[in-house]
Amino acid sequence: MKEIIQKFDEYYNDGILLDVESMVDAHPMKDDKTATRIVCHNLLRFVYDKGLLSQSPFNENGELKQGVIIKESDLSEKNKIIFWDLSEKWFTYTDRTQSYNNGLILEKWYAKM
Repeated sequence: MKEIIQKFDEYYNDGILLDVESMVDAHPMKDDKTATRIVCHNLLRFVYDKGLLSQSPFNENGELKQGVIIKESDLSEKNKIIFWDLSEKWFTYTDRTQSYNNGLILEKWYAKM
């Protein structure tokens, strides 16, 4: 019983940092869904390539896997802070500018951390 409770606690106390499908589904318009998927793809490609994520969110073709959820346990303590900071800046930037492919800005922010 103790093991079951521990697994339950680990699963439900593992905070979700990014749920791609929920973000995509929140938009009623197809163009907005597509843009959100691109924004998430580019952010996750960047953080994965920088070694922040413990597992790849991409399939063998380099496409974002269906149902990608980034949880706290997918990152180290230091990387959680970096991921959260980059995510917040990236989503604000892309929403404001409608520029979804500017990896240089991610690189600039990352270098400052």
